[in-house]
Amino acid sequence: MSPTFEAPSRARRERRRLSRAQRQAFDAAVREFVAALGTSPPRFPSSLRVKGVQGHPGVYELSFGEGGRATFAYGDEVVPGQPHVTTSSPSCIVRVDDVN
Repeated sequence: MSPTFEAPSRARRERRRLSRAQRQAFDAAVREFVAALGTSPPRFPSSLRVKGVQGHPGVYELSFGEGGRATFAYGDEVVPGQPHVTTSSPSCIVRVDDVN
């Protein structure tokens, strides 16, 4: 099973703003995330620290690298039986140094 994915232009821009090391860490986390979606129910590696975002029902975050976080939500299935993931708006990829 392979999830479908939607990334708004803001998410793509924010990914490009990451340093090369941060981008590599993010891409590695995405690979782990996608692999976990192939299990039913999904079993995310503890290293991703997937959890719901307080005050935003249906929005989740995962961790990557040194303090990086990315938010996502599940959308309606595009392909029957396969999860659809969309990055959340307005904050798609957050680095700790952006909020300190």
